[in-house]
Amino acid sequence: MDDIRGAAVVVTGGAQGLGLEIARTVTGEGAHAVLLDVDEAALAAAGTAFGRSCTTHVCDIRDAAAVDAVLAAVQDRWPAGVRALVNNAGVFTDDAIEVVQPGRAELAVAVNVHGTMTVTNAVLDRGLLDPRSGQIVFVNSSAGDPPGSGTGASERHYAVSKGALTAYARVIAGPARSAAGSG
Repeated sequence: MDDIRGAAVVVTGGAQGLGLEIARTVTGEGAHAVLLDVDEAALAAAGTAFGRSCTTHVCDIRDAAAVDAVLAAVQDRWPAGVRALVNNAGVFTDDAIEVVQPGRAELAVAVNVHGTMTVTNAVLDRGLLDPRSGQIVFVNSSAGDPPGSGTGASERHYAVSKGALTAYARVIAGPARSAAGSG
């Protein structure tokens, strides 16, 4: 991204881990971080840490109505659009985790694929990207790369979710560029 001072950047899974570091980076560059996460306590801590450079929203990206409500508020505050949507929210899983957490594979697919698609589709449908410079960023994993590239069979559900995310990003590349005004 070019100069992002004064711009808004939406970050899913933004209250902790890599999402929090992305928020730290964009606020350090003078942008306003709009953080979406399901962890209310972590969001409160992020909001305190970043102060006026950050807006937080408790939002489960699998819930289309919740996503729409948050994005309506974002669009009201930044009617010219946001500079970026950073799709960072994600759930890791493998066979060992799934033994002790039944349903974890379904959760990974629901968040990593369906949730990311829900947010991205809503941003595109609303025309929420800045038409001059808006970008969509997908934080992904090499786990979704072709078989034999390093991911073991024990991570098959996670790999499928990340492979699907890669395919989705490729499919929407043209429409996303058009929505952002870059042809």
